[in-house]
Parts: sequence; structure tokens; C-alpha cells
Amino acid sequence: MLTSAEKTYSQLGNAQEVVDLISIIGEVTEDSEDAINSARKTYNALSTEEKTLVSNYSTLTAAERKFAALDTDDNTPDPEPRGNTKSINDDPEDNMKVIGDGDTRVVIGDVTYMVDAPAAGLMETIDSLIKAENPDRQDIIDLYKLYAGMNDDMKAQVFNYDDLEALTNKLAVENHKDSATGMQVEGLDWHIQMLVEEAASGDIYNTVAGSIGNNEIIKLWNISFIDLLTDEEFQPAGAVRIKVPGIDLSGYEEIRIAHYRNDGRIEYYDCKVEDGYLIWESENFSYYALIGGSGEAIAVLDEEDIGDAENAEDTLAELGGTAQKPETSLLWLWILLGCIGIAVLIVVVIVILKQKKESPEV
Repeated sequence: MLTSAEKTYSQLGNAQEVVDLISIIGEVTEDSEDAINSARKTYNALSTEEKTLVSNYSTLTAAERKFAALDTDDNTPDPEPRGNTKSINDDPEDNMKVIGDGDTRVVIGDVTYMVDAPAAGLMETIDSLIKAENPDRQDIIDLYKLYAGMNDDMKAQVFNYDDLEALTNKLAVENHKDSATGMQVEGLDWHIQMLVEEAASGDIYNTVAGSIGNNEIIKLWNISFIDLLTDEEFQPAGAVRIKVPGIDLSGYEEIRIAHYRNDGRIEYYDCKVEDGYLIWESENFSYYALIGGSGEAIAVLDEEDIGDAENAEDTLAELGGTAQKPETSLLWLWILLGCIGIAVLIVVVIVILKQKKESPEV
């Protein structure tokens, strides 16, 4: 298995391969198709985090658009250009096509487009942000909101959408990682931001500490999410993976995740350590504690009544987590009910016999 440092090195290497392939493209001509397609295919195979490391990605998208606009005599297919090329006007001076049939002219990367005014404005703003060294987060969010609010026909005229997608990919990496703790989340849309507060004291800390027997709280986090498109709190609809790097687990035979639910109950999740990360999965988020102890101390948690464990187990059935369900027998309850029933029956019989005995004979 790769360590965290080895994984980072591998990601940099994968991204650099794409950077080199893009650099090979050079001046776009009718012979550039293979170089462009090779760079695109390799880029698409990267992870989201690796894609953000490709510093010259806008050069690739510009090359793709320029190649699509080349006025060649043969009918070589365009390399999957973004948008609608339903109307093309030839420009004999520079052997380039004017793409689109809208009413507004916009030039992006030496390619001229005729699109409707809203699409033209969006394309120019995207081009400006993709070239910026440190584009403003809120500008990217606002830009995406404008795009999302367009109808399908207008969206199809945004020919440099791939650049907007590259911008949101960068935000995804930022939104899904907490800089203070290094905690990461996987499986969420780019506009969902993770918020993490680490706690070492307080009422909830004391409650969890008092509920885990001889085990120890290693870390306690309050994890929440916000949707940046709506500014509202967000809860995942399905399981997401949480990863935390660099936690010293020496001295603990066993570890487990304790989830302090909003209703005050505690449920326990299995977790694992992989490639230097502590990993677990869940779909409900509030306070989570990493607890550690001896094998015996952790095993005691299996015997404790932690509330509605059956409901927690149903919730986690597909998540890889495990709610610890106490193995409590109900035999004693049935015996008690049986004894009560027999006692009541005896009392009834005695009362009936007594009434018969005291009744005068007719």
C-alpha cells in the first residue's frame, strides 16, 4: 500500500504526464488531432485532485476549440467540441471557421464564435477566470449559478464550459478538505463544503467520554456540510467516505468511531487505517469521536445498551459501518409475564370460589 507521501508523489507524476502531453501540442494545425486526443484521454483518466495539478489545462481546451474551428478540406471529425456547431461561416483569410449562429461575436483563444448575448458574456467571464492566477471562489460560484440557470439551448452555446468545469474541480478539492485537520470527504458534489471543528472538552466530549468505559477519546470532531449554491446546511443522501491523515494510534490495540447523534444517542462504526489515513463511512453527520483502547475494553462496548441500535444498524447496513447491538435476551421478560398471568388466574379462581362459598343456598 502507498503511504500518504507516496500517493502525493504518484499524483504529481500523473499530472505531469498530462502537462507534458499538452506541451507537445504546440501550434494547432490539421495534423494536431492525435496529440490533442492523447492529452485529452490521459487527462480524463486522472482523479479530480490530479486534474487540478494540470497547470496548462486551459491550453488543451483552447487547442481543442481551435482544432474544431479549422477549415480543412477533409471531413475529419471534431475532437468532441463542447457546444453546438450547427452553423459555420468560412473565413478565407485565416482558414478558420466562425462557429455558431447567434447574434453576438466573441473571440476565445483565437477562435471566433457567434452566440447569443448571455452565452457570450459567460464565455468571456470563464475565459478571464481560467487565466487568473488565483480566481476568486465566490466569482466561480456565481458564474456556475448563471450557467445552471440557463436553458439547455443557451448552455449548448457556452463552448468553453470545460474551463468552467476545471474551475469547479479546483473548488471541489478545496471544499472537500479541511486545512486544519487534513480531513477529507469523498463522494460529494463540488459545491458541498465540509466544515470541521475539533474539540478537546465540553459537554459532548464529557458525554462521550462517560459512555465508552475504559476506552479513550483520541480525537473528537464536529463535522457538518454546507451547500455553497444555496448557503444551506447539507446532509448526504447516501454514504460518503471520511479520511483523516497522520493520527498516532500507537498504544491502542483496537480503535472505533463513536457517533454522537443529534438525538443524544451514541452509535459505533468500524473504521480502518489505509495508506496512512483513518477511514470510515457514514451518511449522518454531527459529532464523531475516534476512540481507542485494549481489545477487552472495546469489546465491552458490544455489551452496552446504546439506545436504538437496531435502527442504527439498519442505517449503516450498506455503509460498511457497524452499530454495536447488545445481545440482550428477552427470555426473562416472557417468564415474568407468564408468572404474572398465572398469579392473576389464581386470584380470579380464589375470588370465584369464595363468592360461591359465601352465597346462600337456594
